[in-house]
Amino acid sequence: MKRTLIIILAIIGAGILIMVGLRFLSGPEDTWVKDNRGVWIKHGAPTSTPKEVSQQQKLLIAAEKLYQQAKNANQDLSHGPCLGNADADTVVDIAHNPRESIDNLSENQCQDYLEGKAHHFIELDPNGQIIRIN
Repeated sequence: MKRTLIIILAIIGAGILIMVGLRFLSGPEDTWVKDNRGVWIKHGAPTSTPKEVSQQQKLLIAAEKLYQQAKNANQDLSHGPCLGNADADTVVDIAHNPRESIDNLSENQCQDYLEGKAHHFIELDPNGQIIRIN
């Protein structure tokens, strides 16, 4: 009887240790992570927003404005034009998802990025959905 009780307590104790260990090894629950497009998203309920997340959010707002301006001006987005700069170092480009050969033509890409004046880009599809951020 005493031996059975010790075994049961040992199993319960091991189970508790495993659960606690898994919780600590699973990583932070309330943080920010990048998805496969490069977009920062909330994981859980973070208490603060890191600087790089705030910067990206501002760039995405600027990209949305450029997209809306192009749509309001009835600009043809089917050939994947450059919409302009979200800031001095980030361009906003339209591309197809999946990419088409027309997306690789230099006349449909942002000159500032091609010339190395801008080092980052936000790629949107013709419907304004984010393809990727670099």
